[in-house]
Order: sequence, then structure tokens, then C-alpha cells
Amino acid sequence: MSSRAWQLESAQRLVAGRGRIVVEFFDPGASRSLPWVKRPQAAALLAAAAEPDRGFDAVVVGEVERAFAGGGARRII
Repeated sequence: MSSRAWQLESAQRLVAGRGRIVVEFFDPGASRSLPWVKRPQAAALLAAAAEPDRGFDAVVVGEVERAFAGGGARRII
């Protein structure tokens, strides 16, 4: 199973019965050591999250270690 597939599956299990996934942001081949602003889809997520009419009200991360490696959480908060 691909990285995207198992992360999406994990996210779907998490939201089951609570909501639905309406958009995906996934950077294939992008190193988790790169800051979010240097990952095209992660940067797109940051931009979308700043929009008041973004079309989603929560973010579900398929694997926390991949998403926030290298202090990524500190850089976006």
C-alpha cells in the first residue's frame, strides 16, 4: 500500500461517523525534513487554512510524525 493510501485510510478511520474528508493535500516524494512552505501541497494547505471560506473546518493528519518532523508544528503556529 502506498504512503498516501495508508495515510488516507488512517484519516478516514479517524473521521468516520464524525465528518468527511473534503480535500486532500499530499506531497508525493517530498521529504518530511522540508519545512511546510517548501512542500507544494503543505504550502497550499497553509494558504487554504488562512481563507475564511476555505471549505473545511478541521485538518486531519494521516501520520503526525511525517507531518511535523523537524519542528514543523512550531513554524506554522
